[in-house]
Amino acid sequence: MSRTQGAKNIVDLADRTALSTLPREEVGHLPDATGPKDELKYVITNQGNLRSWLKRKDTQLKALAKAAEGGSKKKLRGPRDGTTTKYDWYLSHLLSLELVGGLEFFFKTTMIALADALGSTLDPADFTKAVSAASLVPVTGGVQPSFGEVFYEHQLFHNLGHVNEALKQLVGASWLVQPKPKSDDERLKRGIEIAFQVRHTLAHNRGYVTKSDAAKFRMLNVSVTATEYLDTRRDKLYEALSELVKKALEAFVPWLRVAVTKHLTKAHKADPSALTAARRSELVRIFDTDADFDALPWTP
Repeated sequence: MSRTQGAKNIVDLADRTALSTLPREEVGHLPDATGPKDELKYVITNQGNLRSWLKRKDTQLKALAKAAEGGSKKKLRGPRDGTTTKYDWYLSHLLSLELVGGLEFFFKTTMIALADALGSTLDPADFTKAVSAASLVPVTGGVQPSFGEVFYEHQLFHNLGHVNEALKQLVGASWLVQPKPKSDDERLKRGIEIAFQVRHTLAHNRGYVTKSDAAKFRMLNVSVTATEYLDTRRDKLYEALSELVKKALEAFVPWLRVAVTKHLTKAHKADPSALTAARRSELVRIFDTDADFDALPWTP
């Protein structure tokens, strides 16, 4: 393999035949995560911890520089305010992108896990949609995907329409459809739609607001200047995104538990053997609780 001149430890990307990975338990902020919900909660918490840690370090460095001056007339340089602002702006963009991307990933992994857990209780007629060839790539590569992975791995979940398409297939219900005007649900729906548009601008345009992006924001009744860059630091936009993702998680998970319980109640009437202990264990792993499931007549 050729190596980049001046960087002896860096193997040129074109010369690589493998990429390093880590199991979840070795990823510093995800060791105890047991399912999609836990993973997103850990991301939110550790993003907050990272920003707080960096702010503390910046404050400490400035204090040390000031203390080191003592009686000296020579002023020592600590971190410049402009430098701190510049890098915080950059970090805020990266964290915002991971945050909303994390919400999309949460929806996807939840649908995959739920499809696998519900298994035979699902109606095959609801899954007549053609499967993309992209989803079959793991099969040709010798990795056998689960049913949920075949059907949902290749799909995008960066709008509520796609989320509800999957929910209709899995539990026969939709989330946040036609919420009451001025209700918490309406506010949550609008917030999620804005967050997904922010994600689009950050992911595909590096934060640059194209005229098309500006038009999409206007459709959501959000004013933004085209041909400029989103500033996720200003007006605490990052903090608002973080709160929005928390609220979405807190609202969606209990709603989905109830929807799954209704689906399983119906499935049990059609087939009393459908509620197996193994299925219950899978659902508890997904939701990290047996709330709403206890009342169901599970078989040993």
